[in-house]
Amino acid sequence: MKRLMICLLLLGIAGCGKSEQAKDQPNGETTQNQQQQSEEQPSIADCTEAIRTNPDDAEAYVNRGIAYDEMGEHDKAIADYSEAIRIKPDYAKAYNNRGIAYDEKKEHDKAIGDYNKTLELDPNYGDAYFNRGSTYGEKGEYDKAIADLTKAIEINPKDADFYYFRGDAYLEKGEFDKAIADYTKAIEIDPKDADSYNNRGIAYGEKGEYDKAIADFAKTIELDPTDGDAYFYRGIVYDEKGEHDKAIADYTEAIRINPDDAEVYFYRGSTYGEKGDKAKAEADLAKAKEL
Repeated sequence: MKRLMICLLLLGIAGCGKSEQAKDQPNGETTQNQQQQSEEQPSIADCTEAIRTNPDDAEAYVNRGIAYDEMGEHDKAIADYSEAIRIKPDYAKAYNNRGIAYDEKKEHDKAIGDYNKTLELDPNYGDAYFNRGSTYGEKGEYDKAIADLTKAIEINPKDADFYYFRGDAYLEKGEFDKAIADYTKAIEIDPKDADSYNNRGIAYGEKGEYDKAIADFAKTIELDPTDGDAYFYRGIVYDEKGEHDKAIADYTEAIRINPDDAEVYFYRGSTYGEKGDKAKAEADLAKAKEL
């Protein structure tokens, strides 16, 4: 399946739908994405006041670091996590969160070092396995990613993200049946997880199970009508089935959602070419080259 494989190669483990979902709650507790900022998360001002009152309040530094991370000020976050570690050298959460901040800066080796320290301090810190596994995936070290994500699942088997990201690693390795099994488990836990439907559709497409792929992309679109990629991938599968008009309709919708996506213009142009519509093919291919 030449065309869908091209898409797969362009995805990358963190680009198959979800962005990297860093987590920071130990011991398999219920988690939220990206440093667990909730309505109760202290503000920077609150944390700064707490630090002024008690300069050795390690938790206040961690909470301020979380707030800085949420604002995208990762260097400030790293400085606060480092101060928390200076005050409390065995503070596993501070190491884990500093690793997340390093990951945001694409300093993956430093991030892995911090996740290693987190797990040295707390071997049951499931989210640290998840974070390290996600980072290994970013580095293309998929076997290490799978090992860490498997450990995270052992600690907390009810987190859909763990299965989703392990599925991504299997997808990158071409182990499509294992990827499908993991995406299916993620969907079982979270039936509204559009990304798992999308990536399961990719895996089915790679196996040549086009109708199942189309069904999964349709479900992705039902759950998230703004997902231009799902239209694009479904269009590719329609092309593989020879249903070029349906493919063009999906490419056109993908372009409406993401009008600067050169790749979609290229595929639509190619499909127009297959249908013998030379003028439209040349227009789309020219647009793809322009973008």
